[in-house]
Amino acid sequence: MSEATNPADSGYHDPSTNGVAKITDVASLNPTLEALAVVTPRRPQKGVPFALPPGGKRFSVWTELGRLAAYHAGQGGPTICLVHGWEGSSADFNAFVPVLLNRGFSIVAVDFSAHGESEGRIATIPECARALLALQSGIGRFDAVIAHSMGCGFVTEALTRGLAVDQVVLIASPRRFLDHIMKDPKRQHWSSDDLNSVLAALNRLGVDTPVYDLPKQVAGFKQSALIMHSDNDQVCPMRFGQEISRAWIGSIFAEMPGLGHRRILGDLAAVRLAIDFIAPQSSCGDD
Repeated sequence: MSEATNPADSGYHDPSTNGVAKITDVASLNPTLEALAVVTPRRPQKGVPFALPPGGKRFSVWTELGRLAAYHAGQGGPTICLVHGWEGSSADFNAFVPVLLNRGFSIVAVDFSAHGESEGRIATIPECARALLALQSGIGRFDAVIAHSMGCGFVTEALTRGLAVDQVVLIASPRRFLDHIMKDPKRQHWSSDDLNSVLAALNRLGVDTPVYDLPKQVAGFKQSALIMHSDNDQVCPMRFGQEISRAWIGSIFAEMPGLGHRRILGDLAAVRLAIDFIAPQSSCGDD
């Protein structure tokens, strides 16, 4: 673990303590179980399937955490990778699929470990980043990536590891992985010792929490980027996206009023804005 961490640094505070973490009984907290809870997503009992069009194919990407379900469609146009977020799936981008294909793009997507139709019980940022690199190794270079929520963190980590892509669209992005951990109300009562013991357990799982800080990670990126965020996002406040955009030199920030955290993916205006951002540098036609 890179450094000690104070819960008050996460941006999530218990109002009853005026932002000061309560001291709890350290002996009552099992750091290993808490760390596993952080990286264990909930699966819906019956998820919506990915809208794979006729002629599209489903294939597998093999990782240390098991077989991942992946999807590919299109007739050889510029390749767009769709990257879902925490407790989501590739189906979250179903509204994007027909528009992208009508514009002449090819699309590729993967359900990360323990998500969608993939195997696995846990998902970590480094494992999801490696999955994107493995996907690219089999498919070839991506012309652009469109990511949502924690998928933005997966993409950012993959870019630091050498993911080859020209354009990036981040939608409803988190800011730091620590924010994700501390948004659970019960964790806001942890003491600094509690938190640091859990971060140490996460580190043993290969998750170095302080590293996953998007404004710091994107500061040296050269890709063109569009950062989209709704003003009423209750999961990842819009200030997170604004902070990332300020750090990513040359990026464009687009405020999307009233679209929340997930509904933004189904809004046709948001879909077209994301695709219009990548379309001018492609050979695609009109939708």
